[in-house]
Amino acid sequence: MASFLLGASIVIVTRKMGWMWLALLGLAAVYLVHYFWLTPSLSGTGGGENWVDAVILPWVGEEWRIYPLISLDKSMLHQAFLVLYWILFTVIGFWGNEKQDNPNMTFWLLLSNSFVFTSSYIHHLHVYYPTFKYLFPLGMGFVFLVLSCIEQRLNRRLLSDLYLAFSVSLGVLTFPMYFDGPWVTYGWSASLVVLTWLGVRHNRPLLYRIACVIAAVTMVRLVYFDYLEREILFTFMMPVRVSFLLFAVAASAFLAAFGIHRTCDRTNQDEKRMIENGFLIASALSFAGAFLIGGFRAASSVFWVFEGIVLMVFGVRNKRESLKISSALFMIFAALRIAVVDCEWQIVKVFLNAKSVMRLIAVMLAIMAVLGSGDWLRRKVKTTESRDRMFSYFLSIVGALLVMRYFYRPSLSAWVSIIWGLAAFVFIISGFIFRDRLYRWIGLGVFVQVLLRLFLHDFSQLETIYRIISFIGLGIVFIGASFVYNYYLKLLMDGTDNRNSSSHISSAK
Repeated sequence: MASFLLGASIVIVTRKMGWMWLALLGLAAVYLVHYFWLTPSLSGTGGGENWVDAVILPWVGEEWRIYPLISLDKSMLHQAFLVLYWILFTVIGFWGNEKQDNPNMTFWLLLSNSFVFTSSYIHHLHVYYPTFKYLFPLGMGFVFLVLSCIEQRLNRRLLSDLYLAFSVSLGVLTFPMYFDGPWVTYGWSASLVVLTWLGVRHNRPLLYRIACVIAAVTMVRLVYFDYLEREILFTFMMPVRVSFLLFAVAASAFLAAFGIHRTCDRTNQDEKRMIENGFLIASALSFAGAFLIGGFRAASSVFWVFEGIVLMVFGVRNKRESLKISSALFMIFAALRIAVVDCEWQIVKVFLNAKSVMRLIAVMLAIMAVLGSGDWLRRKVKTTESRDRMFSYFLSIVGALLVMRYFYRPSLSAWVSIIWGLAAFVFIISGFIFRDRLYRWIGLGVFVQVLLRLFLHDFSQLETIYRIISFIGLGIVFIGASFVYNYYLKLLMDGTDNRNSSSHISSAK
């Protein structure tokens, strides 16, 4: 009681003289004296918890109990004085005094007061009333919301944002206090969408910035907790787990937040682009994780390829480097997984297993998508950055290597050289049809690999009949390739000569 009266006298002097620094010192003194009185209650069981547990555990579920060392009556007295202290120092925020030496100190005073009060109060509710402790953040969230509205009417935007931040934070923290497991992720995902919409709709940067923080916390929860959810929801060719739904819901929330920011028109374009890129990349990562651990692992490589294509298209059209880099990473990891995991499936047994059929078809589609995206990017960036052209070359070469890896199987050892020769033939023809020199060079490179395999492997490893077939088949392919190469090259040269002659005639005219 004496400490409270001393705090009241400090508030009165602060009101009279405008010494906000004195109020900050009084705040620290009052709460420190109070906690010296309550030192035993902070150690929980006396040795099992430390100060980190005392701060963090009260904000999670009821299962994380800290057992009291003080009586219930003393705890109720403690909570009553905490409320009095909070009211005492909150009143200062509604006083406007021209004698104040630093108005910003009011913000730090109210921030410290509200933080110490909520943290202290929830700790003892967690000890004595764990079942009903979620009511405190709900109630205080409403109180802080009212205070925010009052400060907004008084045209004090900084203090209004402060109370609004406390209100939203307490509301979000209610989810892990009342719910458990997947419902926490569902609640946070919904919260970030709602806060993003409110912040953009009402031009309140604080709200959509808090939504960005919630998105980061949700990603951390997905990585550290939700991937362990292995319960099977249903089975249709592949088991679909709860983790798939969790990651998919979070990814949808990130994508919705991206769409909300995409439709708004703010003056700070740099922040807008950064937030949009962050949400889009987070959505892609979450969807990638959903397929990898949620039951659709066989299709994850294919999905990563198409995610990389989406990021690439959006990054190129909007000139966003972070999206291009993310696209490259998705493509690289997808290519590695296709080469190391997906292409290990046996083609000769493809008709005996429907799952194998779907997987191999999907992988081939993914490889074609890699080649097609490289071709699209190369055509798109003829007049733009050279680094995009290098990325297009990288995609085309990786696609060609994946085609070779797709058919490089022990069960097809006798036919690999012929299949690679046909693939090289197709690349050369494509290079002439699309007038793309890179495809022709890729075809020639594959032919070199065929020759190396022919002399280093087929000579010594294959049986006589397969060796004869391999040489005859490759001879036919080489003859056909040389004929096509000379034919199309002559057409290209004639076309160039005709174009040159016509340009000379027109210039002479």
